[in-house]
Amino acid sequence: MNTVGYEDDMFGDNQKKKNLDEEVRRFREALRRGDVSNGNYTPSVEALEELVQYCIDTEKYEDAL
Repeated sequence: MNTVGYEDDMFGDNQKKKNLDEEVRRFREALRRGDVSNGNYTPSVEALEELVQYCIDTEKYEDAL
């Protein structure tokens, strides 16, 4: 049985999860600083959708709001 593809997907998913966790943290921090409302930090609509979906999938509902 060849598990190379599976392992690559597993590690890729872990890295993507870490990246999304970090992006949620950065966005939350930007909101606290007011960078989002004054235009210093404006993620794309697609990036926001991905973050919200990630938060819902991982049951981080407060972060999704």
